[in-house]
Amino acid sequence: MDLDILIEAQEAITAHSDYGDPETNHFRIAKLWNAYAGTMLDARDVMIMMILVKIGRLMHTPTHRDSLVDIAGHAALYGELSAPTPIKGIIPKKNK
Repeated sequence: MDLDILIEAQEAITAHSDYGDPETNHFRIAKLWNAYAGTMLDARDVMIMMILVKIGRLMHTPTHRDSLVDIAGHAALYGELSAPTPIKGIIPKKNK
């Protein structure tokens, strides 16, 4: 198992400097997609669909490491939002 992929994914999730808080970012994307497509998606739907985007890219370029890292990151975020209690360290808490 390539644990470096998981470590890179965790670093990408916890840094969140480019797009802001991951949960807020995925919620924002869901709102935009809902407005565009007339659907009722939530942040978890966005995470699943982003995983599918990455899988589609891997089908063309199977060795693209960044897609693997992104899949791991989106899966971890999905798990955090779906857990009955927060998983410590996955999604950083918002600064108030």
